[in-house]
Amino acid sequence: MTGYTSSCTFPTTAGAFSTVPGGYVSQNFCNGGFLTKLNAAGSGLVWSTYTGNNGVNGYNNDNNDAVALGPDGSVYVVGDEQGVALSPTVNPIFTQSESHFTYVKHFTADGASLLFSSAIGGTTDATSIPAGILVDPANNIYIAGSTNSATWPTTAGAFQKNSANPGANLNDTYVVKIAPTSTTTTALTLPTGTVTAGQSVKLTAKVTGQTGSTGTPTGTITFLSGTTTLGTATLSSGAASYSTSTLAAGAHSITATYGGDSLFSTAVSTPSTITINAPASITFAVAPTSLTIVHGASGSVVITGTPVGSYTGSVSFACGALPTAATCVFSPTSLSFTGNNTPQSATLTLSTVTVGALELPTFGRSAPGIFTAVLLLPLGLLMRGRRRGVLKVLLVQVLATASASGLGMTGCSSSSKTATSITTPAGSYTIAVTVSTTTGTSTLNVPIAVQ
Repeated sequence: MTGYTSSCTFPTTAGAFSTVPGGYVSQNFCNGGFLTKLNAAGSGLVWSTYTGNNGVNGYNNDNNDAVALGPDGSVYVVGDEQGVALSPTVNPIFTQSESHFTYVKHFTADGASLLFSSAIGGTTDATSIPAGILVDPANNIYIAGSTNSATWPTTAGAFQKNSANPGANLNDTYVVKIAPTSTTTTALTLPTGTVTAGQSVKLTAKVTGQTGSTGTPTGTITFLSGTTTLGTATLSSGAASYSTSTLAAGAHSITATYGGDSLFSTAVSTPSTITINAPASITFAVAPTSLTIVHGASGSVVITGTPVGSYTGSVSFACGALPTAATCVFSPTSLSFTGNNTPQSATLTLSTVTVGALELPTFGRSAPGIFTAVLLLPLGLLMRGRRRGVLKVLLVQVLATASASGLGMTGCSSSSKTATSITTPAGSYTIAVTVSTTTGTSTLNVPIAVQ
């Protein structure tokens, strides 16, 4: 139920919109509208509130004339007031000019909050009094009443746009349809295509007022990623944009929140998701992270390249300065990545022994003369025609050659006939592995311990 009371002790409930009456409370003269919900049996209050100027100590003569329920259980009241400005207003659709004006208010279903409050009337002084209110399933508000205003607001195509008694102290009836304040919307637009981390992302929001409203929304838009505020932007012609390059790689749920102004209600956009791609790159890891090699042996580590952002290109490896007698080999010597973000590996084998060259023998100074004499001996005998002795001489030559070889090896110089090897001294070392990619070079340090 709704109406008007002058009681300063009208029953209200905890948590209601207003538990303090309006008017001159200090003089025990309270006046204003009330709104009360009774239980189904009519035996008690569910909630009850004053609907006036919310405790302002002054002349207040608001009178609730009719009440209606919305489809969601929220409550609408329509009334008339004279003497002071409507207070409070919430997203008003008209500027008050009349001294005795019509107003409409919308409360939550529990009577705790005021969602909408506005005067309705023309631009000149007049008296406008409502007679009833209705709310349809789409939350449109319908109000009927009477007015003597010559400037009562009308719309294009209306049944009667002008007063039938302009300037006369006679009343016309009026019918008003008000779109629900909840239809103020904020539409969010995100960039299309591929966006890489570090690139600028432009977020745009457009605010649209309720159907039939006049004017253009003003104020600010706050852009959020989840619950994190990215930034704010000021509306211009009902739209605002904000650019940011701080979004990390991954999916982000973006919303735009309009803060409202004196004519347009707050509104939050439907969340939209934008996916930020990681930049094309590749990281490397060594396993195990260090290596212990027995003196004179070898050991291996695996270098794995993990690409992101569809990295494409080849990778090659090279060892930096190595310890004495150490060698390094990569297998394979290079890796090729084709943009499918699949990790690949190469094996680095470190060896701590180097095999020396085989040293050939050298002979004494007398060896050339002895060999020459021995080789020419059969030729001389053959020239004298002693064929039967040739075979004997040849045998002697072979023996002499062998003897001469022995003599030469025991001459002025000699050398070893076996291979030599050099091993890496025991100790701790760090092998710097240079990794070359299409985007540059990097260094992997591989600690080794030679025991």
